[in-house]
Amino acid sequence: QKHERRLLEARLEARVSETSGVLQEVLRMDQNALRVAESAQQDVRQLRQEKGSDEDRVALAVNTVERNTRERLDALECKMETAHLDHFRTLSTTPSKINFLQGLHAMQTGRRFGGGSNGAALKDFAEADTHQGSGGAARPLLRCVP
Repeated sequence: QKHERRLLEARLEARVSETSGVLQEVLRMDQNALRVAESAQQDVRQLRQEKGSDEDRVALAVNTVERNTRERLDALECKMETAHLDHFRTLSTTPSKINFLQGLHAMQTGRRFGGGSNGAALKDFAEADTHQGSGGAARPLLRCVP
């Protein structure tokens, strides 16, 4: 009976020792997982801050470009002939205003901006505008001020 008891105690100790080892390993894995999760959480916070500052920089750059473009268009508008000015003011978007001015430039100088694939479209625009103008005669984009 003592012998059986010792055998049972030894088996029980072996099981407890094995279970304790497994539990310690699980605890180490949980601690590692917690460290990884905390690190990932901190990385996410940092990325959110960087994203916010990147978005702010892009928004500022876009606003600056838009403001400069509007100022340049306003300056050109002041220099335009009144015949072209009426048509220019009916255009609602900045890209359409730029296209109109490029067409007038092409019509006035015979040269296209950039000379790329867009050039043919600008030439067509200038020709169409010339035919719709007064007697087909091209008028200069800018007024001559003595």
